[in-house]
Amino acid sequence: MNSDGTKFLRAAYADGRARRSHWLAVMAGILLLAISFARGAGLTEVCGLTGTYSTTLIQGMDGNFYGTTPVGGQYNLGAVFEWNTNGTFTILASFDITNGIQPNGLVQAADGSFYGTAFFGGTIIAADPYGYGTAYKIDPSGTFSTLFAFPYLPGRVPESAVRPNFPLIQGLDGNLYGLSSMSAGPGGLVPTLFEIPLTGSPFTVANFNNAYPDSPLTQGADGSFYCTAGPNLPDSFGALIQIHGSGQPNSFYSFTDPSVGSNPQGGLLPAPDGSLYGVTEAGGADGAGTVFNVTTNGLLTSLVSFNWANGASPQGGLVFGSDDNLYGTTTFGGTDGIGTVFMMSADGTLTTLGSFDGTNGAYPVSALIPGNDGNLYGATPTGGANGTGTIFQLPPGGTPRTIASFPGFNGASAWGDLITGADGNFYGTTYGGGTYDYGTVFKLTTNGLVTMLYSFGGTVDPNDVPLDGGDPEGALFQGADGSLYGTTSRGGTNDSGTIFKLAPDGSLTTLVSFNDANGSNPQAGVTIGTDGNFYGTTMGGGLYENGTVFKFATNGTLTTLFSFTNSDSSAVLTANGFRPSAGLTRGSDGNFYGVTESTAFQISPSGLLTNLAVFGGANGATPLGGLTFGSDGNLYGTTAGGGAANSGTVFQLSTNGTLTTLLSFQRTNGSTPCGRLIQGFDGDFYGTTRGGAISNNGTVFRISTNGALNILATFNYTNGANPVGGLTLGTDGNLYGMTVSGGSGTRGNLFQIPLRPSPRVTVGTGPTLTLTWNTISGLTYQVQSSPSLSPANWTNFGPPVQATSGILTTSDSVAAGERFYRVVLLP
Repeated sequence: MNSDGTKFLRAAYADGRARRSHWLAVMAGILLLAISFARGAGLTEVCGLTGTYSTTLIQGMDGNFYGTTPVGGQYNLGAVFEWNTNGTFTILASFDITNGIQPNGLVQAADGSFYGTAFFGGTIIAADPYGYGTAYKIDPSGTFSTLFAFPYLPGRVPESAVRPNFPLIQGLDGNLYGLSSMSAGPGGLVPTLFEIPLTGSPFTVANFNNAYPDSPLTQGADGSFYCTAGPNLPDSFGALIQIHGSGQPNSFYSFTDPSVGSNPQGGLLPAPDGSLYGVTEAGGADGAGTVFNVTTNGLLTSLVSFNWANGASPQGGLVFGSDDNLYGTTTFGGTDGIGTVFMMSADGTLTTLGSFDGTNGAYPVSALIPGNDGNLYGATPTGGANGTGTIFQLPPGGTPRTIASFPGFNGASAWGDLITGADGNFYGTTYGGGTYDYGTVFKLTTNGLVTMLYSFGGTVDPNDVPLDGGDPEGALFQGADGSLYGTTSRGGTNDSGTIFKLAPDGSLTTLVSFNDANGSNPQAGVTIGTDGNFYGTTMGGGLYENGTVFKFATNGTLTTLFSFTNSDSSAVLTANGFRPSAGLTRGSDGNFYGVTESTAFQISPSGLLTNLAVFGGANGATPLGGLTFGSDGNLYGTTAGGGAANSGTVFQLSTNGTLTTLLSFQRTNGSTPCGRLIQGFDGDFYGTTRGGAISNNGTVFRISTNGALNILATFNYTNGANPVGGLTLGTDGNLYGMTVSGGSGTRGNLFQIPLRPSPRVTVGTGPTLTLTWNTISGLTYQVQSSPSLSPANWTNFGPPVQATSGILTTSDSVAAGERFYRVVLLP
């Protein structure tokens, strides 16, 4: 899990070449058995758990299972839990800031004690009230103790590791080893490998100066440590790292060809012959990730390319089963698009053992573990009976079985984007409405239940200025403590806008009141940096009254990093940019990317701004929606104006400043896109236009990376009108968004776009079965059948069918024998 809690969502954008398909595995001859396998039916719930979102699991020497949750527990800051096979669930420790926040997982050492680290918490200092992490121990009697808090000691030699971000391992020498996301010392904020003697304090073994570890450590038989690193260098799609002794990290293999694999994840698994097995979450023949074997001298063999049907985006690494086959999970793909469990034989033959469907879990991101009973066990971070994750059991070569589940207005004119909260619900703001008509913060469940969490304007000054802020326009951000952070475009002490925090108990704290000198009227939300601080933009104020980029530290200090230049010269204005209304996007390089009304830019956390592109009309004008990183490493966005018909554009922008216009809107297919794009499971981008189409009330669209456009929905005021924000991808695979006006209340609504086909089979009394699936009017679907799940055996069943409503059906003869069906969404 990344420090911002979004790791399991990130892989949704793995690669644009992924196949757009949704499966239904049905054998006509043994229909019930096939549906049970493909849909995960018949899973048995053993108990409901009180922690939430487990992503790590180990089996202890006593046969029970132990793990951590990054949230939940008594203070909702994470917990350590025990689960035994008779269904008893016990919280062993709850984190409370002083002993840590957001634990990373456990290891049981040879002394029988459990050891772990927490990313935040520990010693609280003015520089960072969230702390820099802790190390803790739970002895065999169950007593929890904090071993130490990671110190923040600038300039210390040797450097000190801070903010550990992966589970510990016990080395061959008996000591504990781990990785931290940064170090405090002359080397700067670089990741480190640190050692914890069981009787001493930690010290840094090595600094990663040119790589960013993206997986836990593994120790090989040669004593070396191994891990994977994400793509952070030019022309690199990730690397495999070796650290031998006290030496510096060495990249012994670099992914330079995405067809071989991209972005290795989950760590490396030592094989008996001394080689290593691993996975990449992207790349390969179908762009959906790979399984590979690599020797320690850098000879890599790609064994499997995932194709979405058999899984996509493996993140949790591999494990050997008791049958000597390799087992793992994919975070996406499979029957329902939300993950699979797979087995791979030594010759590279892949077998999909089961698909997650939400009820039995969803989006697994951690590795499986071998149990003492010969079975494998794993956890999912979401799904299950309460929507907050499951523990499942996998017999060797068998089907996964769920054995536990983790538990867990109004307003008007919604201008911002929805976010998906840690509880699986959506959260957003409205510009107006609420008790005082200054806007709201609300929660939305996937079944349409809306709850107003806060109404702005409860306290006003004599000039009717809402002192708690008013008219929020940007998206929210959910912190590790469960609080929601956001901005209001007006109000506060100086009526220039605010930054606020809304705690889980509904209490609101104004963190900053802008005063024009340090910025005014923020119209976008905040983005968290790798340093734990918040970054954002204001549309006005600053040194030249043309907007700012700011940093807000967790100790309450606001720093203006950059003021956009004011000048009577249009050339200076255009070159420098002015009035940024969108938020920032954090890149894997630690820099932030954003747009102004005339430019796209990169800015470092220290405030060094580099102009990447200038918009001048033909290539688009007035980008308002911000930038989105695609799985190919490029940035994608929209302009509200300009282009061939002056109705806006969709563009691609490389990080070195190459701008490509993918599409110019023509009014008939939409106009004035204002929101941020989102990349879907299929690699295409989805967005909205504020106007255009038949009634000029806006559209929802899909666009490929080569500029092919499909209109998914048009607004007619009755169903909403004029969306200005972007879309959000729900955990159910569908798209959600908001409109500013129209709808049953005329002041906007919340809408769902059912993106993924969900086939269902009905067997009648005669010799036929009926296949039914949801559709989007205007899109084309192809039913395919196969006598097996082999990718080479699929043939078209009938001609392509274009949907004219929300449902399509077809039928087949039961006498045709055993066969599988799938529905493919055609480009």
